[in-house]
Amino acid sequence: MSTSDKLAAHQFSLPVETWSEIFEYAVYVPSLVDADNTDRDDRDAFIYPNSATPIIPSSLVGLSDSLQPTLSTRSSLALVCKAWHVMTTPLLYRLLRIRSFEDMYALAKTFESSRKQSSLHLGTFVRHLRIESPFALTAMPAPDLVFSCLTRLKILTLNFPYTAMHNKFLLIPLSHCRQTLRRIDISNLHDGILESDRQGNSLVTMLKSLPHLRHLTVCSETGSMACPRHLPRLSELSSFGAFDYRCPYHHLDNHPFPSLRHVDIQLPIIKRGCVRHLLELQGRLLTSVFLSTFPICRFNVGPLHTACSLLKDHCPNLKTLVMMVGPFGSYQHLILDNFPAVTQMGLLSPRFERNEPERFYPWLECMGTIPSIRVLRLMDRWISGSVRAAIESDEKSVRKYLKECRYRLEDYDGDAILF
Repeated sequence: MSTSDKLAAHQFSLPVETWSEIFEYAVYVPSLVDADNTDRDDRDAFIYPNSATPIIPSSLVGLSDSLQPTLSTRSSLALVCKAWHVMTTPLLYRLLRIRSFEDMYALAKTFESSRKQSSLHLGTFVRHLRIESPFALTAMPAPDLVFSCLTRLKILTLNFPYTAMHNKFLLIPLSHCRQTLRRIDISNLHDGILESDRQGNSLVTMLKSLPHLRHLTVCSETGSMACPRHLPRLSELSSFGAFDYRCPYHHLDNHPFPSLRHVDIQLPIIKRGCVRHLLELQGRLLTSVFLSTFPICRFNVGPLHTACSLLKDHCPNLKTLVMMVGPFGSYQHLILDNFPAVTQMGLLSPRFERNEPERFYPWLECMGTIPSIRVLRLMDRWISGSVRAAIESDEKSVRKYLKECRYRLEDYDGDAILF
């Protein structure tokens, strides 16, 4: 037997689990929204801003579009290679994106065909469904067929640019997947979704039917976070991003979310608003907070000081703080020593604003002056990549800011950047 034959024989004798792990990397397609992070390792305290409209650096804008041919090629390979097909099909179907009326019809036909051929149909592999067109949900009866096949769906993302979200778009998904859904992200929320329609359906009543919901994000059609004034008691909700700084309403329940550990906060926080009220009620439960400071704090750090004071007063167990920050010069008077318990800090660049890394470097030194900080994570891929490259190239422009720093510096993925 030749050397190549021996090698081939060894390769095909590998356990299926080993091949699956190999193929998982082979079919990996970077996504702006993780396919499944509801079962994340609890040791990883950093939570990427829980937003249905992802915060991404300009260098990544449009990245997913260029990856579509690559994914099509891998799908084609799965059709001609039996071993590849068996092992990779579940991986290829974990995250699905529907962008049009036609996509929904095509997916319905695919699922219908798969269901006839096998008891373990393709819909059982889907963990995250991202719908980016409201017209897709009007392609009756396709949506009903699709969601009836999604027996293990965990994450539903509804991101409808330039179109208001209405109650009717939620009825079909939630009627079929209420027991399995762990996370819902909704963008371009229409105010009317909070009120009942003629049939008595509203976002509030629909959420009551989701007993295992852990993550909820609701974004208004204006881009700011919206706060439903009468959210039901959600016993398993641990991560919440649904605030509007203009909302003056208070929650009626003293402990609306007994499992809450993380919140996203959009500044500013008004004096009698829902954010302040929730922090007063349940701040002691929080271990992780994301503060969206941009653009409100670019030239006025007052709202950020107010937010920091609230967190200091009401969140004694806060361990992780993630902030969206701009160039350091805009925050030169900011004092971040209000959090003696915070050991992990995450920094994120402004939405769609590409900063030169040199303007970001002073933050590295600033974090080093906070005694409690043990970990600093750069949560922007472009910034973390630039900082890593500068350090590895031994550039003085970055090293001078790290001289007195004793924390562990991490990149976007949580890997250490040695300096």
